[in-house]
Amino acid sequence: MIDKNDIKQANLQEQKDEKTALLELLKKHFPQVVSENTLKVESLKQILDQSTKTKQKGYELNFTGKAMANAIYSTPCDKELKLEREQSSDINTQNVIIRGDNLDALKLLKSAYYEKIKVIYIDPPYNTKNDNFLYPDDFRRDFKEILQETGLLNIDENGNEVESEELKFFRNITGSRSHSGWLSFMLPRLKLARDLLREDGVIFISIDDNEQANLKLLCDEIFGEENFVSCIIWQKKKGGSQDSQYLAKEHEYILCYAKQEWQINDEREKSNKKDFNKIINNRKAKILKLEKWGIGALRTDAPSLYYAIKDPNGNDFYPLAPNGEEGRWRKKPENLDENHIFWQENSKGRLTPYEVIYFDEVKDNKKTIKTRTIFTEFGTTTDATKEILSIFNAKKVFDTPKPVSLIKRILQISTKALACHSEGSEATEESRNAKSRKDSTKRDISLVSQAQYDKESAQETTPDIVLDFFAGSGTTAHAVMELNKEDGGNRKFILVQLDEEIIESKSKTAYDFCKNELKSKNPVISDITIERVRRAAQKLHSTCHSEGDKPEESHNAKSRKDSTKRDISLVSQAQYDKESAQETTPTREMSFDFKVFSLVNKPEILDEKGKLKLITHANLSPLELAINLSLHDSKRLDEKLESIVENALYKIDESFYLVALDKQALEILQKSKNELCFISGYADFSLEDYLNLESFLKERLKVIY
Repeated sequence: MIDKNDIKQANLQEQKDEKTALLELLKKHFPQVVSENTLKVESLKQILDQSTKTKQKGYELNFTGKAMANAIYSTPCDKELKLEREQSSDINTQNVIIRGDNLDALKLLKSAYYEKIKVIYIDPPYNTKNDNFLYPDDFRRDFKEILQETGLLNIDENGNEVESEELKFFRNITGSRSHSGWLSFMLPRLKLARDLLREDGVIFISIDDNEQANLKLLCDEIFGEENFVSCIIWQKKKGGSQDSQYLAKEHEYILCYAKQEWQINDEREKSNKKDFNKIINNRKAKILKLEKWGIGALRTDAPSLYYAIKDPNGNDFYPLAPNGEEGRWRKKPENLDENHIFWQENSKGRLTPYEVIYFDEVKDNKKTIKTRTIFTEFGTTTDATKEILSIFNAKKVFDTPKPVSLIKRILQISTKALACHSEGSEATEESRNAKSRKDSTKRDISLVSQAQYDKESAQETTPDIVLDFFAGSGTTAHAVMELNKEDGGNRKFILVQLDEEIIESKSKTAYDFCKNELKSKNPVISDITIERVRRAAQKLHSTCHSEGDKPEESHNAKSRKDSTKRDISLVSQAQYDKESAQETTPTREMSFDFKVFSLVNKPEILDEKGKLKLITHANLSPLELAINLSLHDSKRLDEKLESIVENALYKIDESFYLVALDKQALEILQKSKNELCFISGYADFSLEDYLNLESFLKERLKVIY
């Protein structure tokens, strides 16, 4: 172990560079302290010092325990990852399932996945009378320290703990499933979620009436009111719930917030040839009335669009509104020409001009169809239960799943289907075109920083990552894999699920399933999460092979077969691009594999009568030690560790991870030039070992605690 006090001069890992513009920095990282480009000083004070009591003025969400919740967000994580090989289907895959408290998991992921996640979908506990808080933050090892930092817990002169009145009140109300307790639970997790989202990322949160209003206010504060996208209505039942107290409830909500620059994948509709039912100038065409109708049809509504055009007799012709008053045209004069104006009498015998739209001019154009905010055709709770029964052989092992079709719809409007491609081959046509456009932009706009350009380019060629940190039965992973199979995509998923105990008396079917079929000694919800993903993956994999080894090939065949239908069907822009790209892009077999990690306690340093003692809670393998070091080095869990010296030295890109002292490893490090070297402060290295490493690595040596 290396004592921190002995290496104060060591260069510990520093945080990333931030923008110099203070207001923009605050707006990006702390949107809750900026409103309408004005700094909310009191909110900033609360962030800078949670123990400072300030008088809150103006309109914002306040609740008992908010200061504590903000403090929980800021405290370091005392967990690390342990690879569960037996539960993993492939330890080299990019799909990840983490067992443990999502608060710890999000903090661990932050260093490597900061602004890397494209989409987050969560289905948190709804805080109903039937809900128990499954994530009790007051059982955390660092909870008492947080309470002391926020002034909620004091130590008297005799060493006794003295709870403040605010803490006593908070404990009382959280025990009765209060709004304050639920908000205190959600706040740090949502703030961490925002940290992980890409600038073009988006989050979807399922919720019901119990907390929808409060969650909306909380998200306005965390993500910024200007980043609110919509409150989607999902029809979860056909006919509603007849046990409701008043009205028959048949819907839930899905709150949607963008990080900053999200662009929805609206569907596109190709022009329908049947609509072009006229022949004008020997060309198929359709006509639209040139005079404005409906709302805004008066001259006073748009004076500049009141002008004369020539009728077939050479006379000036002015527009009329439907009520007979002076009207206005739909287009400016510079956007009209004689070849696109057609005259005919209307039903009242009045000669009327129409705009001509020729099919051959617009046949390749696509009309945007906006995504509607009411989801009525994307599965119900009954469908979700049927899916569970189908996967688990008629055993209802989970009570409140979401349907796969609902999550797939969310992914369709929020992710791109970046195709699988063989190693060393070019990416999709979509990727190549995007890169070409960006290269052109880079040449034209010299003010764009290289870092920003590289970041945007990487995002356009990197598979989208989907995160669900309330994984439940694993529906999100199932939806990701199924959608990838359908459109040849390469999306990746990260799931997090607490090892919540399954109580036999409350969930006997689930308990017996885990005990008897999974041979779980202590049945927990994450057992079901992992098994559902495994079974769904096996089914999808077998289906792919029955259709052909490469799912994209069968997809292309279907696309060609349906080519005559695409002119009139609704298909997303990404889907059109995908189909054309797949015809010429080399592909590899799609992977439905995943790897599983569990959260374990980090080592602790205890002071026993003036002597420091290291307590190790989990015996991690050399590979697991290297994985945790690489996370702190901002390396994602899908990046492959190269073993340089077995069980001693690993490498990713320009970083070494030294987990054991070894003569060969030291020789390699001594010959290194620019690579960084990461070691654990809890490793079995003496101060002499550290000083020896520092003597030749100097500032390239990084110590992680």
